[in-house]
Amino acid sequence: MPTWGWFVIAVAIVYVAVLVSSRFARGGSHTPPDLHPASTWRHLDDGVRDEVTCLLDRGRTIEAIKVLVARDGLGVRHAKATVEYGRLQALPVPAGIRSCGDTSPIEGTLRDLESESKTVAAITLLRDSTGMTLREAKDAVDQL
Repeated sequence: MPTWGWFVIAVAIVYVAVLVSSRFARGGSHTPPDLHPASTWRHLDDGVRDEVTCLLDRGRTIEAIKVLVARDGLGVRHAKATVEYGRLQALPVPAGIRSCGDTSPIEGTLRDLESESKTVAAITLLRDSTGMTLREAKDAVDQL
């Protein structure tokens, strides 16, 4: 075989070796444990976690992903996985009852009004605090 043939084979072997070693150095397709969505969700600030949960309650998944990307500097793919994990971990609260942005949820007040048979007052409070439609507020109060 001519000398240039051996040279091409040597370059190809070096190229494959560099590709394989860089793949192992990055960890391949395995996600490092500190970048796992469950780990990220647990290490989120409470305020960010509450905001993401509120956005998920309102069906605003894309906005929740944007919050994680903007505030925590996560990549879009990792933020999406973290939001999906957060959706699975969220407590089942009827949509709109968790008062997003407030420090105290209105769920307790709604339950008190419902237990006192003041359903109309509970629906009115829910509509005023969340901007829900009458049907959405009535369904949410009925789910309590």
